[in-house]
Amino acid sequence: MNTIEKYGDDKTYGMLIDGSLDEFIDDELTSVLDYKFSRLTALTKIDAPISSCGVHAFSYCSNLNFFNFSALQIIADGCFQKSGLYDVRIDNISSIASNMFNYCENLVSVSIPNATLCGDNAFFYCTKLQNVDLPLVSTAQNNVFEGCSNLEKIVLPALKKVTLKLFYNCSKLKRIDLPSVTNIGGQYSLYTESTDCIVILRANSVATLQTSSIHTSGKYLMTFYVPDELVEDYKSATNWSTIASQIHPISELPEEE
Repeated sequence: MNTIEKYGDDKTYGMLIDGSLDEFIDDELTSVLDYKFSRLTALTKIDAPISSCGVHAFSYCSNLNFFNFSALQIIADGCFQKSGLYDVRIDNISSIASNMFNYCENLVSVSIPNATLCGDNAFFYCTKLQNVDLPLVSTAQNNVFEGCSNLEKIVLPALKKVTLKLFYNCSKLKRIDLPSVTNIGGQYSLYTESTDCIVILRANSVATLQTSSIHTSGKYLMTFYVPDELVEDYKSATNWSTIASQIHPISELPEEE
């Protein structure tokens, strides 16, 4: 095993680390600058009180499956892109950086309970992702879950707007619960390519809809469940009227399997 517990006196760690390194253990390192551990493909474990990670700090560490997230507060773009992480819980960050986990093909579960912002492509083509816990995310930028082809259901309690390609090509997605959404505005945002997807809208007003956000005919047509008292308003609303037959009251919502 090639393990480094200390790396001299250089706490920025540069890209001088031996590429055979498979574990990094340190009780002092708190900040990792841009690209510093990037492309160390033998690396499996990082255990240090890291609070800040720079751009692509651990990207392309394809076998990295353990990271001590307990002190992490600041993460820059692409930090864990194409890493080997499979189960992530980060309690102390308020925003999820763009490209943070994109192409993490082993990532199955993610819980970031205090984040309110999710950046572009954050989980782009995380093809094994199944469990998502983002209870406070109110703003999601573009392509966040695009290509998450094993995601079957998702609840985003605080999200206000559905953006460009948010769920594009999530081909197994069967149930999308969006309690606070009032705007479905991103092009192709609900083009899941799933043949029997349910979308649940719970806000007390009719959400605005951009027609290019959804399929309006064909096998990928979605079913929408909305508050009972708003069903007729939805069916006659701009752009919603084209899929009026697909709009139903929440009281008829099927139980989850």
